[in-house]
Amino acid sequence: MNNEQASVEPANISFDKIPKTSRLFLEYIYKNDQVAKFYNGSTFSNFKDIAQEVIKQEFDRETVAEVLKAQNVKYGSSELTFRNIELLRNPSTVAVVTGQQAGLFSGPLFTIYKALTAIKLAKTLSEEGTTAVAIFWVASDDHDFAEVDHCKIINNEGKLQTIRYQQQEAATTPSVGQIKLSDSIKEQISELISALPASEFIAEISEMLHESYQPGNGFAESFAKLLAKLFAPYGVILLNPQDEKLKQLAAKLIAPVIRESHSIAEALVAHTKQLEMSGYHAQVHINQNTVPVFVTDDGSRTAIIREGNCFILKTSSKCRSMQDLLNQLQANPSNFSPSVLLRPIVQDFLLPTVAYIGGPAEIAYFAQLLPLYQFFNRIPPRATPRKSLTIVQKRFYDLMNKYELTFQDLFYGRDGILKKVIEQSVDSETTAIFEQTEKLFDSQLDSLRQSLLKVDPTLAEALKNGKEKIFYQLQNLRTRFVTSSAKRQETLARQLERMLLTLMPEGNLQERELNLFFFFARYGRGFIDTLYNSIDLNSPDHKLVYSLS
Repeated sequence: MNNEQASVEPANISFDKIPKTSRLFLEYIYKNDQVAKFYNGSTFSNFKDIAQEVIKQEFDRETVAEVLKAQNVKYGSSELTFRNIELLRNPSTVAVVTGQQAGLFSGPLFTIYKALTAIKLAKTLSEEGTTAVAIFWVASDDHDFAEVDHCKIINNEGKLQTIRYQQQEAATTPSVGQIKLSDSIKEQISELISALPASEFIAEISEMLHESYQPGNGFAESFAKLLAKLFAPYGVILLNPQDEKLKQLAAKLIAPVIRESHSIAEALVAHTKQLEMSGYHAQVHINQNTVPVFVTDDGSRTAIIREGNCFILKTSSKCRSMQDLLNQLQANPSNFSPSVLLRPIVQDFLLPTVAYIGGPAEIAYFAQLLPLYQFFNRIPPRATPRKSLTIVQKRFYDLMNKYELTFQDLFYGRDGILKKVIEQSVDSETTAIFEQTEKLFDSQLDSLRQSLLKVDPTLAEALKNGKEKIFYQLQNLRTRFVTSSAKRQETLARQLERMLLTLMPEGNLQERELNLFFFFARYGRGFIDTLYNSIDLNSPDHKLVYSLS
């Protein structure tokens, strides 16, 4: 796939046609004025105005730039990245930030879409006169390793395959950033390479993975090294928050959060209650005892709950006084990390963030954060939806066209698609007879019921029950007809199943399940350029991107 391979004008799919999309996200992207009060009146536009406000705030640009320089040297970032780091030292430069947990071999496709959305927005702002750089926050403080220890592709046998890195057993639960790769990572690389189709791009994939994921490297470090290679031409800056100097800066926020945790929790609960009373869901559960900080205790990262003057460490039920926690924070700031609620505030304290690129869930939890920004008197960035894409290979595009299938049809799953294809295309004559029969029965039985009502209403009621049984049997027969036809159309059934597996794996959007290298193996590095060129910052819709092969 390359820049010349745009075969069909890509189609936009409104998110209100996509199941399980939250009302809050829908109204944020389509009816923003209805939810703007939960986002400080923000929209995902007018970046120039907010940039002027952001740069008035205080930032330790020099310290952050030096950390970023050292980290990106380690990751092998491109020369353009280092030029962008130098731009960040300038008081008039703003940042477009995104981030994601460090998934195996880059994780699901939406991680790539996040980065490319940030890169494109930063470039657009710079061209319009607001100097901006793209920064990817590698979420290395997270400790739910099961969420990131795998990636998924469709293998050579046409089956969804999960490649999973097995962490060595440990007595504690470290953060993702603390996990070191063992020699077994070579097995996962080999497993992935073996499952991909033979192509001219396999050697490049193998080299990238072996150079990035070496035994002894950190899991998050390897993720960052891979992103540095993938986005080398775009100059994205990679940031790992598990740095001593960054932790020291973050401690300036964490200390007052610990001191004022009760009043902060009250403000967050009240704001969230207002959100819920307006008919929206709360993405993050909050109560009066919430402390939006994690601490490392005996090697494990744990949440903190406040009960009166006692700060309880959730995993061990240990009680600490406020002063104990503050002393520990001062002595070992690396032991503390923000929760999902506080992380954006820490991010925007370190970086002059004009926009944060997030998925639907992140956009939703930004609606709960306003009290924290107000507490610190900081300007909230524009919560900006990442671009959402589905790659449609030509054979599947042709198949959908042939049988008049829409993208929305895919949400009905295998049985629903087979039913539509067989009834409307493969054996439409029998389907038409079924429909005529149903209409005839319905009409005749209704006429009979009207006559029976005049004679004996109980007979009319008995007919109603009989009618239900008749139509149940007709529907059962129609289902058996579809099943029988499907068995006779084995090749077609396999084609439809493969299409569904590729475009909607496990009933989810492709971007949430499949890994980048499923497509990279087919189209090479040009695939990333195609994705970048497909991103339309002016459209909030999901987009179908077509390829020629």
